[in-house]
This record gives sequence, structure tokens and C-alpha cells, in this order.
Amino acid sequence: MLHAHYFKKQFEKKEIDADSFASELLLPRELLKASIESVTAQSIEEAVLLLSHLYQVSFAAMAYRLHALEMITRAKYEELGKIKPTKLAEAIGRKVPTRPFDANAVLTPLVQQQLKLTTNPRAFTQDVVRKIQEMAYTRYLGSETKGGTDLQTVYDLENAGTVYEKVALWVADNYPLFSQSPQSA
Repeated sequence: MLHAHYFKKQFEKKEIDADSFASELLLPRELLKASIESVTAQSIEEAVLLLSHLYQVSFAAMAYRLHALEMITRAKYEELGKIKPTKLAEAIGRKVPTRPFDANAVLTPLVQQQLKLTTNPRAFTQDVVRKIQEMAYTRYLGSETKGGTDLQTVYDLENAGTVYEKVALWVADNYPLFSQSPQSA
């Protein structure tokens, strides 16, 4: 993708190659095509929004990938580039998720039983919390969409950013840095 950033390197071959690799890795052609066939949407804009949530990429990244795969025209891609995903979500009625992420239900067994993390709050380093966030969102997405077979359910879910924030807050509440033992979950 060609996005301006601080270093203005978006046209360097290395950056273009890296973006192409990331696009293929995150949005493989055959998997994306299969997902598109199973999406029921009222418009292309809505389908792009749904697919971006499903694949956990930005609306712009999904639009770019669909254009690169020649699934949408250049004109449609440029039109999509002018859309604010939050405004689109509101316009199609996706304001409040009806299936919110339940931090206690997912995180208590994940942290205590499966990851067997110590009760020492200092064990929750930035890397550990990030791993917990990724695992929690993956489990939430997988369980709520029945392993990916119910793509329309994605509309009813909280986005990855919200889930990551809830995980960080759960860790902070249950394992405060300045206490010796965890609080009750």
C-alpha cells in the first residue's frame, strides 16, 4: 500500500515488497475469495467493512487488496478511500456490539489455567500482555463466529482494538503492579 509516513519511503522497492508480502500473508487470495462468497452485504462498502473486521486489517488495507486482486475497479477503490469506516459502521447500524467481549469469562481461565502465569504482577510484561490480547481476541472471534463459519456475526462483535483495551484493563485491575497478590477476578 502507498501511505505517506514520516520517512517518505512508500515508493522504495523494499517497502513495496514488504507491503506486498504482508498483503499476501494477511489476505491470501484463495481464502479471501472464499470469504467474499460467503459474505452477505447490502453494498460493496459494507462487504469491505465486514471483511476488514474478519481479517483484522484496516478498511483501507482491505480495499487495496480487493483492488490488487482485481475484485473491484480502480474507481471503486478510490471511492472507498474517501469513506470513514466509523461513519459507514454507524450508517449500516453497527453502533453497539450485541455480543461484547467478556474479559472475565475468557481471561480468567486463559491466564490462570492455560498459560499458568504467576500471580506476580511483574510477570505481565508488555510482551506477555500482547500475547494474551492476541489469544483473547482470536478465541473471542473464533467462538462467536463458530470457527469462522458465521461471518455475519462479525458485525455483532467488538473490534480488535476494543478487545485489546479490555484485556489491558483486566490485567491492570487483576494484577496491579503495586500489590503482592492478584485481586479477586
